[in-house]
Amino acid sequence: MSRFEECFKQVLNIEGGYSNNPDDKGGKTNYGITEATLNAAYKAGLVKHNDIKKLTVDEAKTIYKANYWDKCKCDMLPVPLDYLVFDAAVNHGTGGAGKLLQKSINRCTGTNVITVDGAIGPLTLNALMAYLGKYKSDCKFPVELICHVFLLERVELYNSIIAKDSSQKTFIHGWLNRVRKNYESIGV
Repeated sequence: MSRFEECFKQVLNIEGGYSNNPDDKGGKTNYGITEATLNAAYKAGLVKHNDIKKLTVDEAKTIYKANYWDKCKCDMLPVPLDYLVFDAAVNHGTGGAGKLLQKSINRCTGTNVITVDGAIGPLTLNALMAYLGKYKSDCKFPVELICHVFLLERVELYNSIIAKDSSQKTFIHGWLNRVRKNYESIGV
C-alpha cells in the first residue's frame, strides 16, 4: 500500500459519508468532498458525474490524490507531516493547509523565513528541508516538533473561524476531535 493510500484511509475514516448540514459552509459533502469540488472534478475529467450522493470511494480517492495530495506535494513531505498537511487540505483547502505549514515552519525556525501565502512550492519545501537539516539525520525531534506546531496552528485556525462567525461554534467538538485523531494517528 502506498503512503497516499494509507493517509487516504485515515482521512476517509474521519470524513465519513454523505452529509448536508445547513450550518456547514461547504454545503453537501460525501466522503469529505464538497459538491463544488465534485463539480470542478467533473469538469476537469477526474470523474464521470457530478452527483454528490452517488460519489464512490474510488472517485473520492481520485479527487483526493489529484486535488489535495499532489497539489500539496505530500510525497515530498516527511512522514507523518505528509498526513497532517493532506488532512488539513481536505478540511481547509490546499491554500489553508499551505498557510498552516508555512506558519509552522516560521514558528519552528523563530523567523519569518517564508511568506505565508498558502502555496507549497520550492520556497516552502526548501525552508522546511533547511529547518529539518539543522538536526542530526537520525533525530526525530524536528519532524515531531513541526507536527505539534502544525496541529496547534490548526486549533488556532478553528478558533479564528469561530471568532469571525459564531454560528460555526457548532463544529468545534468535531474539529477538535479531528485534531485529537491526527495526534493519535501520527504517534508523536
